Amino acid sequence: MPKHRLNTISVTCCCIELLNDDVESFSTASGFLWRVSTRVFLITNWHVVTGVHAFSGQHLDNGRCPSSLRVHYNHVVELPNDQLQILPHSITVPLFHDFHNPLWFEHRFRSAHYIDVIALDISSSLGEHIAAVRCVNDFVYDDLV
Repeated sequence: MPKHRLNTISVTCCCIELLNDDVESFSTASGFLWRVSTRVFLITNWHVVTGVHAFSGQHLDNGRCPSSLRVHYNHVVELPNDQLQILPHSITVPLFHDFHNPLWFEHRFRSAHYIDVIALDISSSLGEHIAAVRCVNDFVYDDLV
């Protein structure tokens, strides 16, 4: 029997708001968190951060492209008696350095193989919550499809 009745993978998911230059939300997306050593990355689709369809190259959402993301994530606190408290938090993270240089990582063959995924390092924005967030690879799954 599991220690907690909560499906652990559900606390790794994030709701993402796409923000314009005026920090106004114009669309939503989803993603999840992935830990690499002491860093935490938001994993989401390439088309989310570029506003361009990964396969057709067509602009999405009337050509709007986000300049930052508001990431809604779960901060998990372990309480006595094996109880968990899940607290919602959000951070706003930029997508570009100097307006044109993307801050995310993408596969080097992204365009040749139509790989629609990116990794955005959100570690510095998480600050003191970095240890309290749960990432997909923080857990061991016997049967993860």
